[in-house]
Amino acid sequence: CPFVEMPDGKIVRMYPFHISMEGMESKILFKDDDDYDSFIKILFVIAYKKMNSVVEYCVVSNHAHYVILSDSYYSAADFGDEAKRIYSMHFNKKYRETGILRRCNTHCVLLDSDRYLRNALAYDLRNALDNGDENINDYRWSSFRAVFCSGRIQNPIRKVCNLSRDESRRIMHTHNALKDVDWVLNINNELEPASTCNWKYFENAFLNDNIFFLKTLGLLNTAELKQQLIYNPKERKKDQDMLICVNDISHKWYQLGLNELPIEKKARLLLFVYRSYRTTPNQMARVFELSREKVLSLLHNKKQ
Repeated sequence: CPFVEMPDGKIVRMYPFHISMEGMESKILFKDDDDYDSFIKILFVIAYKKMNSVVEYCVVSNHAHYVILSDSYYSAADFGDEAKRIYSMHFNKKYRETGILRRCNTHCVLLDSDRYLRNALAYDLRNALDNGDENINDYRWSSFRAVFCSGRIQNPIRKVCNLSRDESRRIMHTHNALKDVDWVLNINNELEPASTCNWKYFENAFLNDNIFFLKTLGLLNTAELKQQLIYNPKERKKDQDMLICVNDISHKWYQLGLNELPIEKKARLLLFVYRSYRTTPNQMARVFELSREKVLSLLHNKKQ
């Protein structure tokens, strides 16, 4: 269901997207604890500004994976680009190395089925193994300790909303006022993920069943998921593949094929697909069997 409960209790229309940031040629993107901590805080400050929600994250030495809730593909892709841009400023200033992040790829993909969502959520947290940790429960730079804990915070020390302006700039790396957030810092001034991540959404994805999550984690085909989440998003779907995808959504939403839909339902579906996938008005015209002018008109009217 596209309507989800945000951490503040509001019910809004949002969709889950997986975003990854990969270092080129195995370049190290996160060299010390400060780098990991800074990137994670960057994610949540961006989410706060854009009114998005971070469901989970895992950051390792040369890549990062996270799942967010956003209202469209373009908003989610912009989130990933902004995270890369702001972290690049931190990295370049600290190490006086330019170009490392410029050659780093970010990929954004809509998680358009329950199974895809669950596999992506489990895959991300499993990435802690890439940093040599044998037990992902203990990995410091992922949100694993936020899941299936009923929102309990393990090491609360102080609330971000109580930081002074100077402390917020120094600890949270932002000039934004963060006076209405419920985020909590631990003794190392690191964000506690149970206070920042949308753990309710995560747990609902696994039907609030920790055993179901652990089974999913144990049965992952990591090579297949890496192909789907990281390599495939580079390419726009071919018309035939897009048509299959749109027909699947049409049957899921309306129990009808695309060609059977009345124009008002086609319009709603078209807007969703246009916002959620890498596509163009021309491709939408071909897939929906509409004129390009009609597609542009529907998109324009829906955006107003």
